[in-house]
Amino acid sequence: MSAHEHSITIAFYFMLTSAAVALITALFGWNMPTGEQALVLIFTASQGASDSCSSAFPIASARPSALAPFDYAAMIWAVVLGYFLFGELPAPQVWLGRHYRDRGRAADLMARATARTRSALSPPAL
Repeated sequence: MSAHEHSITIAFYFMLTSAAVALITALFGWNMPTGEQALVLIFTASQGASDSCSSAFPIASARPSALAPFDYAAMIWAVVLGYFLFGELPAPQVWLGRHYRDRGRAADLMARATARTRSALSPPAL
């Protein structure tokens, strides 16, 4: 999709899809927020929209290997802040899921590196 669409368009599609999915939950008993809660929701939504737009640019133009450390740092910060702000640690299923995700990424990186090496070593096509 990033080959054909501008990164702002991709971020807009993501926000539109997220809003549609969130609207489905309203059908199952969503309570009307108070004025203060509505302001918090509006602020959170504007920050989320800003984050989507600002992260769409680097994702569209950078190599995934350059962005991976930031993704891992986000996981570490989530655990640290969750512990110190809320006094909770992730459940064992979260750690297991992280393990499988990391294994999948490592396998993908190895496959890409192998493919690059093979293409570099293969004789040019005539």
